[in-house]
Amino acid sequence: MATLKNRTRLVRIKEEIAYTQTGEILDQEEPLFHVVPTGKVVVGYKNYIIIDTDALSWLIQNGTSQVDIALLIALSANIEISTGVCLDKNQLPYSTKSFAEGVLKQSVQAVRMKLKRLEKEGLLYYGKVPRLRKKQKVYVLNPHLIRRGTKYESVITSLFNPIIPPAI
Repeated sequence: MATLKNRTRLVRIKEEIAYTQTGEILDQEEPLFHVVPTGKVVVGYKNYIIIDTDALSWLIQNGTSQVDIALLIALSANIEISTGVCLDKNQLPYSTKSFAEGVLKQSVQAVRMKLKRLEKEGLLYYGKVPRLRKKQKVYVLNPHLIRRGTKYESVITSLFNPIIPPAI
């Protein structure tokens, strides 16, 4: 975390300044700034996701269960930038079995049922994605809800409809 500070450039009459503790006069050619802490910090993370809170609110209001939302969050723990492909800790695409055993510690059948429910709601895609991964089925999160980064492959966005229906 980095502390935010306000910086004000100081004006000098001459190109020298006195150091107040020793009385030494220093030549100063670089600009001087008066720095004041703001009381705020910048929180920087290497791995973060973006969740559309309007879409999330719409899903909750329209009956999406908390279990399904939690499952989406678990899947989003490591998604590929620009594609939304769900990856495991070894950067390999999740299979139903690897997700069930590695993350949820549940049976493959129980997890498969939950993931199929997300697919029916249009929140998750499972299948081959043209131009991305040849002959391999992958789980892809709906970028209209959860994404990592801002630029996505057009083939990915064509797999999903927006979460919130357009106003009529």
